[in-house]
Amino acid sequence: MKEMVKIIRKIDVAKKYESELVAEQDYWLASLSHAMGQNNAEDKQEALAKLHSITRELEIHRHRYNLK
Repeated sequence: MKEMVKIIRKIDVAKKYESELVAEQDYWLASLSHAMGQNNAEDKQEALAKLHSITRELEIHRHRYNLK
């Protein structure tokens, strides 16, 4: 029983972390859109770099925990 509770907690933490990454991804997508609208190359590159990093982290995380 204790092992089952431990597994459920681990899954809950993994899902929470994933939702935080998705929220951060949404923020940087909005930032990218704003930078493109303002024709701001520096902010656009920063947003693209962050999005690339978050996407990579999401892929690793989803693979590690078999999340979709």
